[in-house]
Amino acid sequence: MSKLFRGAFVCNLRSLYKNQELKLPDQLTAINFEKLLKELMAKDWVVYSKKPFIGPETLLNYCKEYGIEHTEHNPDAVVIGLNPLLEYEHVAKASELLQTHTIPFFATNTDMRFPKDNHFVPGAGTIVQMVVAASQQQPFIVGKPNHSMVDYIEKLFPMYEKDQWLMIGDNYETDILFGINHGIDTCFVETGVHDEQYVRKQSKQPTYIYKHL
Repeated sequence: MSKLFRGAFVCNLRSLYKNQELKLPDQLTAINFEKLLKELMAKDWVVYSKKPFIGPETLLNYCKEYGIEHTEHNPDAVVIGLNPLLEYEHVAKASELLQTHTIPFFATNTDMRFPKDNHFVPGAGTIVQMVVAASQQQPFIVGKPNHSMVDYIEKLFPMYEKDQWLMIGDNYETDILFGINHGIDTCFVETGVHDEQYVRKQSKQPTYIYKHL
């Protein structure tokens, strides 16, 4: 899988560049770009993927495999994530539990929105902020840009140093800052939440900026 992904990725980059659809950073000349592509092909890639969670029930079933049960009665923690079927009572119950129990508060991520078709819809971050406002409790963020993701990857692939990593993402505030804040090269693509104009205005810049992969 890694060889297939690597070949397709590099081939697509080369094709985009030849068709003048790929914008290179100022410090990257045509000669250096070709050298970069050859270096990418020569390296061993690790492609880590898992079946996506489609809906809250899928996530709950996944947690059950690890002995984590969903309950509203004396829970050990409150976990907030994206739920397209969210109801007011869900937010109210989570807020109540955090105020009446001394338990940890976890959030899967703080993405405020994500693209759908030709518009944006609320992300998990909007739900998290509702619970924060009501409970006055701050969560531990499991996902990007929190350091726990780095700790997990390093534990999973200890043979790779961070200078061998590349973080690719379309959300500057989560994906790209995750890489920058942890010394990882980053590749921003204009396929999601933010565009190049927004990114260029930020004090911390990604290593690469492309229209798409």
